[in-house]
Amino acid sequence: MNRNIPAVSIIIPMYNSEKYIADCLDSILAQTFDDYEVIVVDDASTDSSRDIVKSYLPKFQKGGGRASQAYLLGKKFRRLSGRSA
Repeated sequence: MNRNIPAVSIIIPMYNSEKYIADCLDSILAQTFDDYEVIVVDDASTDSSRDIVKSYLPKFQKGGGRASQAYLLGKKFRRLSGRSA
């Protein structure tokens, strides 16, 4: 019944992280374990961090994974999932 709930949630707080966020997301994608979701919480970044995260959505969707958008306390975040559907 809870088969759509990932085993692990990875929460990444982000504020002006354009220098590091790609390395962070690449590290997650390099893992062999794939029953996870990634939640990136953007705290009103003024650099290109948000665009970098958006560019990773297709990479997390490969293999039938899910990606959706949500809002948390009025601040935008991305939810990326490595779990196959």
